[in-house]
Amino acid sequence: MDDLQTHSLATDTISSWNVFSRDDSSSADGPHPRGATMFMPRTPSLAACPMSSGLGTMVVIGASSPALLCGLESLVSETAGLSLAGTACSLDRFLECCALVRAGVALVDPFIGRQHIREFMEALGAAAPRIRAVLMTDANQPHIVREAVKSGACGFVGQTAATEEIRAALSAAAAGRRHISAGVAAHLAESLTLEDLTNREMQVLGLLSLGDCNKAIARDLDVTVGTVKTHVRAIMSKLSSRSRTEAVHKAYRLGLVCLDS
Repeated sequence: MDDLQTHSLATDTISSWNVFSRDDSSSADGPHPRGATMFMPRTPSLAACPMSSGLGTMVVIGASSPALLCGLESLVSETAGLSLAGTACSLDRFLECCALVRAGVALVDPFIGRQHIREFMEALGAAAPRIRAVLMTDANQPHIVREAVKSGACGFVGQTAATEEIRAALSAAAAGRRHISAGVAAHLAESLTLEDLTNREMQVLGLLSLGDCNKAIARDLDVTVGTVKTHVRAIMSKLSSRSRTEAVHKAYRLGLVCLDS
């Protein structure tokens, strides 16, 4: 679908709504978050709308990319049972939109504010505890997914996911179910079959991923070189790896370390 068609579709969809642009700071119904777009149904008022109503489940979208926002607006507008409640391109505006909606589903890039995923979920929970979050990010390493789910996320899809995948995640969240894409679930399942690393082994693994030798790791952790070698052997065994390099690459694939750190 080209930009002109997308814009036309979005315009037709919201023609019966009161729309407050990202540059508006107030309206006849009161103040609205600056930097956000709120799609306010004329009746009933947005603040009174439950998660699911005659308007469908209310959806708030948060992403820093205008192009992504536009595409997601069209997707939500075209999905039966969902109603676009608002969009935001910054964390503060997104949280304000969610607080206004109060109950519904949020489709959001959790790194919109460049904060840790746990901090993001805590902020969302404080602003709108009845919002069910579908996180949209390509950072789908198992440890990120696990932390997101533990923190209350009910869906996890990639930013490049197919339209039907995103719709499925939104529909599941609206119905009170969880949805994790098949690819993410496969990596997550694999990570759960491995024996957990100890805190010290995780420290050693992190330093291995930086290319540190045994002597450097021993110096940083204030332990003997022999102790470091013991930890390295344990790491290789638990990750079913034949070398330090293989262990680091497997740890990266499973989301245990970040190679660009």
